[in-house]
Amino acid sequence: MRQTPIASSAPAVPETPVIEGEPVAACDGLAAHPDDPEAVRPGVTDEALVARSVLIACEAAVRDAKETPRLRFQLARGYLKADRTEDAVEQLVSAAEQGHGGALAYLGDLFLHGAPGIEADPSVAHGLYQNALASGFAPAEALLEQYEDWTAELAKAEAEEQEELAREQAAAAAGIPYAKYRNPDIIQSIFVRRFDAIPYGEAWVKEYLYNIADNIRAICEGGFTQSEVNALEKAAKADVFNLHQSALAAGALGNLTALATMLKNPVDFAQREEVAHAEDAFEQSLNDTAALLQRHGCNTKDIERFAVNLKAYVHNEDAPIPPPDGIFNACINDPPPSKYKRNEFCLCFSGALYSASVPQGHRKRLLTDFKEAAIAIMDGETNKHRFQACRYGV
Repeated sequence: MRQTPIASSAPAVPETPVIEGEPVAACDGLAAHPDDPEAVRPGVTDEALVARSVLIACEAAVRDAKETPRLRFQLARGYLKADRTEDAVEQLVSAAEQGHGGALAYLGDLFLHGAPGIEADPSVAHGLYQNALASGFAPAEALLEQYEDWTAELAKAEAEEQEELAREQAAAAAGIPYAKYRNPDIIQSIFVRRFDAIPYGEAWVKEYLYNIADNIRAICEGGFTQSEVNALEKAAKADVFNLHQSALAAGALGNLTALATMLKNPVDFAQREEVAHAEDAFEQSLNDTAALLQRHGCNTKDIERFAVNLKAYVHNEDAPIPPPDGIFNACINDPPPSKYKRNEFCLCFSGALYSASVPQGHRKRLLTDFKEAAIAIMDGETNKHRFQACRYGV
């Protein structure tokens, strides 16, 4: 039987003996989980993990101590952070077979939503969470509670999908045009207040949502007042990066690098710009407002909830604007690889941010996990050309 977790101020003594050796010690120091009762070092949160360092240390540690589930679990955390899910699953399964609570819980997460090589199976996830809790992994208790909430939400989503189908069929039978959402992922994310699930850049999404709010104001007697719409318009146009002192230099350098990229391949740059701006936020908002009101009507509880969450997203309630130069300083402390010195890269990156497509979830991570977030932003399909000069020169 595994020990239950003890206070984080005193690392728990593992069942398996500590295996001496530099890779093992490095793996424990870089990737111990804060709530793993088998951890021998203070824990590191998923957000704070540095994937590259964890993989170097923990791959070597697992080679030295193959039968230590703690190390396999820690290596799996590094693989997950690096988006190497299949490699992570291999390590999690091995550790879970030896009863490691953290590995059982992480596998539960993968089975809950599905992953490469794993078909979503909520019942399997539930059993894994139960076994994780029995193995002493305390967070599994909260995961079981969240599972109940998730299954209730899933049942509600399935019921709404059936209602949607019934409405569409009824409209077709009556010969009434039935509007389909152009952006169902944005609408649904706003309804359930999962803002980080919106995959598009904030600037475009906020313009689109501001226009929906204005359309609802014009059509319905309620939902949004004119002053609220005005405030949304102002918030939608606000600078969410707050680069402050570096803003002028960053903007100038960012524009220069974009210009250099354009001069290097003007046809490709023009095509990318055309794609990026082909979809007009106002036109899409008209379509989706019609679809929204056709489904929910004016002045209903659903529309009230949508309005509250829309305002929360546009006003950054779940993603506060960083302090002045916060993003620039985070870059200086932990920049991704590039051919430039830190200061030069960070000025270039900051300037390019202004015209890039940056989802709200990525913006939040720039303060807590700059390197990984910056790489994710720069690797975005619509962003690669903007950051090419910052990373590789021209």
